[in-house]
Order: sequence, then C-alpha cells, then structure tokens
Amino acid sequence: GVRIQALRSLGTFQAPAATEKVLPALNDPVANVQIQAAETFGLLGGTTAIAELARHAGATRGTWALRRESLLSLARLD
Repeated sequence: GVRIQALRSLGTFQAPAATEKVLPALNDPVANVQIQAAETFGLLGGTTAIAELARHAGATRGTWALRRESLLSLARLD
C-alpha cells in the first residue's frame, strides 16, 4: 500500500523527469504496484514513459490489467 500511495503522489508532480524513479515499479512483484506505475507514467508523460507504456501495452506476457492500464495511460498522453 505504501508503494502505491508513493506512486500516486509522484504522479501529481506531472514532471517527466520523475519517470526514472517510477521505472523500477513496473517490475515490482506485486501486480497492483505495476498497474499504479503505469497510471503514474500516464500522468508524468515524457519519452521514457511513452516507450515503457508502449512496451508493456504490446507485451504478450504479463497481466491483462497491466496491458490495459498501459493502453489507457498512452491514450491520456496522446
């Protein structure tokens, strides 16, 4: 829960420079942390966020929820 709240707080800054701090959360063992990281990327923006979201949206592995949130976040950034 703490990691999810930290990611939500980081998303409020809307600063693409913060994407490097979110990047490790996409590989977190807890699926809900991964999903929140994808949502946070959608709030932060930037080229790193777009590249990571596209990679996860098109992945054949991983959870459906992460792919869904990656697509939604890409749509927010478009």
